[in-house]
Amino acid sequence: MNVINKLLIAFFMIGLMLATTACSASKTNNVNTGTDNNNVNIGAENSNVNVAPSTGSIQRISDVKKPELFGKNVTVRGMVVNNLKIGSLSGYRLNDSTGSIPISSQNLAKINSTVTVTGTLHNSSVFGYYILANE
Repeated sequence: MNVINKLLIAFFMIGLMLATTACSASKTNNVNTGTDNNNVNIGAENSNVNVAPSTGSIQRISDVKKPELFGKNVTVRGMVVNNLKIGSLSGYRLNDSTGSIPISSQNLAKINSTVTVTGTLHNSSVFGYYILANE
C-alpha cells in the first residue's frame, strides 16, 4: 500500500471516528453473533449492499482485536451504527454485544442494519483496529 493510500485511509478513519463521536445519542444494541455464516441479513431496503460471503466462522468483535490476527481475514457480524463517505473512501462502524470496529468498505450498509463482513484486519497507531472489507 503506497503512502497516498495510507493517508487517504487515515483521513477516512478520522472522519469515521468523528462521526461515531457525534452520534452520542445513538444507542448500542446487542447483536446475535451466532455461527450461521451463510446468510447476511441486511433488510430489503439495503438490497444494493453487497457484503463479501463469509469464509470462516463468525467471530465476536472483541475476539478479532488481537495482534496475532493482524493482516489475516476475519469475519464479524453486527449492527451498523453509522456510515460515512468521503470522496472515494467509505465505510461504517459495526457494533456487536462485545464492542465495535470500523469497517472500510466501498459498499455502505444502512444504519441499524445487521451485516456480516469478511475482511483483512488492520491496526493503526492512530485509529486502532479496523477491517478492510473483501469486496
